[in-house]
Amino acid sequence: MLLLRLIMEKTRRVVIRGVGMVSCLGVTASAVWTRLLGNETGIGVLDPKMHGLSPCHIGGTVNDEALESRWRELLADQSRLRGVEKQISRRAMSRTSILGMLAAQEAVKQSGWLPQDSQTPSLRDYSSIDDISYRAGTYFSTGLEGIEEIITSQASIDKKGYPGMGAHVLPRTLANMPVAHISRAWGLRGPTMSCSTACASGLHSVGEAFRMIQHGEADMVLAGASEAPLNAWSLMAFSRIRALSMETKAEIASRPFDSSRDGF
Repeated sequence: MLLLRLIMEKTRRVVIRGVGMVSCLGVTASAVWTRLLGNETGIGVLDPKMHGLSPCHIGGTVNDEALESRWRELLADQSRLRGVEKQISRRAMSRTSILGMLAAQEAVKQSGWLPQDSQTPSLRDYSSIDDISYRAGTYFSTGLEGIEEIITSQASIDKKGYPGMGAHVLPRTLANMPVAHISRAWGLRGPTMSCSTACASGLHSVGEAFRMIQHGEADMVLAGASEAPLNAWSLMAFSRIRALSMETKAEIASRPFDSSRDGF
């Protein structure tokens, strides 16, 4: 997750003002960087309930306790923003959206769009319709969204019929919802876009955000991507096309220049 901003010069130069990250290595960009420097891996053996019948048994999971701590921090920050105190409904969010929201919060706070001091209430009304908000865009994407929701809801429908279809299933499965939640939460009313280009979705988001600023379509863009594809269906699907490693030792599974490697 990056927050890019325009520097007003003769040419429209674009700079990165904030960075946010949530991954299996940590739930902040600084935590991830520290563990990377320590040559640590976030990949490990998955719970059998997660990989199911998939021949791939390894993956990277985000620590749920750390995630909940970050979510409470997000809500505390949100409560100080005039105009958007009640804009967040977790019930309507998929895990992909939640991961994206947390990464976005870190980036917008680092950039100065949010107050730096957690005790200081915001002076700006984030619900206001002004030139600042309409020049602040969001380009946030995902490659594979809603698989777990679809599988879970179908199991419920099989048992209960139509009443088993939950009211929040649809917003949890649409690929445009992460960007919708993020832009709404922080009053970003400029261009709001998402794309789905598999593993390149996040890179495309950053590139398109850069282009939007450079071409004068926005002065600031929150750009990035998130995904939560760790479920048996996804693991089996990717294993079927031999995209995942069947190695059981997670620390040696990724060997991109090894002739004996498997998967990506």
